[in-house]
Amino acid sequence: MLKFEGIEPLREWFARQLEGVVLANGECLEADMVVPVPLHWNRQEERGYNQVEQFARPLSKRLGIPFRPVFLMRTRQRPGTHLLGYEERWEAVRGAFAMKREGRVDN
Repeated sequence: MLKFEGIEPLREWFARQLEGVVLANGECLEADMVVPVPLHWNRQEERGYNQVEQFARPLSKRLGIPFRPVFLMRTRQRPGTHLLGYEERWEAVRGAFAMKREGRVDN
């Protein structure tokens, strides 16, 4: 419902769920920032929003770390994953993202 219908109250629900996962898993999920996975520009234009950004922003506030949507870009589209098996999904995203120039981070 968040992905295709943009139902806004779900942003906070997803943020709370992910916050719980991060807090329950301590150091193995320690992060300096929240970086949403970008949509391909075609998909972004079609949908009008990136559903991951919808909950990534409140998640960063809950965790007290910066939200940085400028670090990644999608380099190519991928087929709809609902048609793909587990291994095919991983292959579909391999090489599909790159760092933006302004996205340089140290360590």
